[in-house]
Amino acid sequence: MEKKITRVEAMDYAIEAVETYFDGQEVKDEIIAALNAEIEAKIKKAEKAKERAAKKKAEGDALYDAIIEFLRANPLNYYDREGIVEELEDDYADITPQKVTARLTKAVKAEIVVKDTIEKHYGEDKKKKVTAYKIA
Repeated sequence: MEKKITRVEAMDYAIEAVETYFDGQEVKDEIIAALNAEIEAKIKKAEKAKERAAKKKAEGDALYDAIIEFLRANPLNYYDREGIVEELEDDYADITPQKVTARLTKAVKAEIVVKDTIEKHYGEDKKKKVTAYKIA
């Protein structure tokens, strides 16, 4: 499979083509300037995206640390994701079961946390099997 070229690479090739095959110097300079401006904008946009991703990852790590710390404080008990959300929702207003599951999956892969299936009882006769986690 052939490697796809990026927009920046395509613009570089366009600049080379304009420099090589275009005769009108004034128009040639305008085209090259426009392409260079577009290249700079793409590079700045990519840098901003990297900064936002790094910031988001750093913020997410605080939740990860809180989940691990909570499980370490309660090493004998299994907790499902809803239980962890209930315990941590006072400290993290934007916590969701999906965010907790993502952090727990990361912790399971790192072998910090183990997961198991347990029965959770709702009311007198209702029970449900759920995935629960505890510190390894």
